[in-house]
Amino acid sequence: MEAEDVLTATQLVTFKLGAEDFGIDIENVKEIIEIPPITYVPNTPDYFEGVINLRGEILSVIDVRTRFGMEAAKRNEFSRIIVVHMRGYKIGLIVDSVSEVLQLRGMTIQPPPPIAKGIKEKYLEGMIELKEDKRIILLLNLDELISEEEFGGEAEIEGVLGGAAAAEEKKAKAAEEAQLVTFKLGRENYAVEIHEVEEIINMPEVTIVPQAPEFIEGVTSLRGEIIPLLNLGTRFGLRAKEKITHASVIIVGISGFNVGLIVDEVSEVLRVPKDNIVPPPPHLTTAEAEQLHGVVKVRYGEKVRLILYLNLSNIFTTDIREMLKGIGAEKQKEKKIKGREEITEKRITIVSFRAAEDIFGINIEKVKEITLVPDITVVPRAPSFVEGVINLRGEVITVIDLRKRFGFPPIPRDAFTRIIMADIDGATTGLLVDAVTAVTAIGVSAVEPPPRIISGIETEFMEGVVRLEGEKKMLIILNLPKLLTKEEKKKIEEVGSQESGVGSQDVVGEEKQTAKVKLKKAKLKTGEV
Repeated sequence: MEAEDVLTATQLVTFKLGAEDFGIDIENVKEIIEIPPITYVPNTPDYFEGVINLRGEILSVIDVRTRFGMEAAKRNEFSRIIVVHMRGYKIGLIVDSVSEVLQLRGMTIQPPPPIAKGIKEKYLEGMIELKEDKRIILLLNLDELISEEEFGGEAEIEGVLGGAAAAEEKKAKAAEEAQLVTFKLGRENYAVEIHEVEEIINMPEVTIVPQAPEFIEGVTSLRGEIIPLLNLGTRFGLRAKEKITHASVIIVGISGFNVGLIVDEVSEVLRVPKDNIVPPPPHLTTAEAEQLHGVVKVRYGEKVRLILYLNLSNIFTTDIREMLKGIGAEKQKEKKIKGREEITEKRITIVSFRAAEDIFGINIEKVKEITLVPDITVVPRAPSFVEGVINLRGEVITVIDLRKRFGFPPIPRDAFTRIIMADIDGATTGLLVDAVTAVTAIGVSAVEPPPRIISGIETEFMEGVVRLEGEKKMLIILNLPKLLTKEEKKKIEEVGSQESGVGSQDVVGEEKQTAKVKLKKAKLKTGEV
C-alpha cells in the first residue's frame, strides 16, 4: 500500500469491532440486518458462523472478529450482519455495531497503523484519517477477507450457481421430488436420503470398543448383525462425548455394510420439491461443500426452516469406512458363514407409531411422508374421526385422527404428534398419530395372522401382528384399504370436495410464492440483486 493512493469511493459504511473503526465501500454493501437464527454447518472453519435464510435466499455468514483473530465478544442488541456482494455472490459479515455512512472523496489512503497489524494486515486495504473527528478508519480488503483461494474462484462459483442449478433441473426432469428423513442434532436440522436408510430404532444396548475414535460410541447387535454406532454430534464437533440414554439411531447402508447414526431426535419423512434444495454455500471449501448435497428450505406457514442435506458418501471417508468395517469384522464374518438363508429372507420395512398405548405399523411403500402437524381446517358435518383438512404444497389432504377412529380417548397434541401421509386406494390421506417410533425391517416369517380382536379393533383393519423385543404389546400392521368402510370413504371424498375452494386459494398463494423464488434464483444467476 503506497501513501499516495487515493480513495475512489464516495461513501463508506463504517462499523466497529471493539475499539477499532472499519469501513467498506458502500458499492459492495447490499443491506444491513439484525442477526437472525443461524444454522450451524459442521466441519467448517471457526470463523464460518453458518448459514441464514434471507427472504428465501441461503446466505453464508462469517464472524469478522474470528476471521481477524480477535478475541470473541458477546453479541448484543447492537450486533449486526453486513451483507456484502463479492464476485457474483453475497455473504454476511457479523460485526459489533454499524456506525454510519461517511461521505468521502479524494482522501489519501495510508498504510494501516502498527496497532492494526496484529489484526492481520492482509485483510486491510489501508486507513484514512479523519482529522476533525480524530478518528482512523481501517479499510477492509474484501478480496482477501473473502479470498478466492479459500472460498473458490469465479469459475468455481459460477459452477456452483450455474452448473449445479442446471444439474438440478436435469434431475428434476427425472424425479421432481426428493424423499428425505430429517433429524435433529442440538438445535440444528439435518437430512439424509430415505433410500440410504435401512431402519430407525431407539437407542440400543451398546458394547464399548476399546481404543476407538471418540465419535464411535460402540457396537450393537441387530438381529445377529454387528452394527457400529457413530455419534454424529461428536463427529461434527457439536458437543463433547457424553453418556447417551435417550436418542434415536438411524441405520444407513454405506458401501455394502450398515452403520448406526446416533441422533437426538428423528423429526419427519419429507417429500421435498427439488426447487427447494439449493447448492451448498459457495464459501465452503471443496471438502466442506462435498459433505452436503445442499440446503433444503421447508416452509411452515410464514416460517422457513433450513435443513442441511448430508452427503453420507463423502462424510464417510475411505479411512472411516475401513475402520468401521474392521470393527466387529470377525463377528460379521461368522454371521455370514453361519446363516446365509437368514440373510436372504424376504423382509418388509414398517413405519411404526403409537396411538394411545398400542403400537401400529404401515408398510413403508404406502407412506409418502411424515410431517409435523400444521394448521388443520375443521370441516363441518364431517365424520367424527376426521380432524379436518390441510394444504400440502397445493394439495388438499384429509386428516384422520387414528385415536378417534379406533375409539381411544383424545389427548392434547405435543411435540411428538405427527401426520403420516399414506396412500389409501390411490388417494393421499393424513393419519394423525401420537408419535412415530421407528422404521424397522421385519422378516416376513415374523408377521403372524391377527387374532380376532385387539383393544376393540376388528381384525379387518389388520394385516398381521409382530412380536417386538422388549415390548409387552405387539406391533399391529394396518391394512390401509380396510381402515375405512365404503360409506366412510364416500363421506371423506365429500369432505375433499367441500374444501376444494380453500385448496384452490392456497394453491394460488403457493404459485405466487414459487414465482418469487424462481425470480430470485434467476436474479442470483445473473448477478442481479
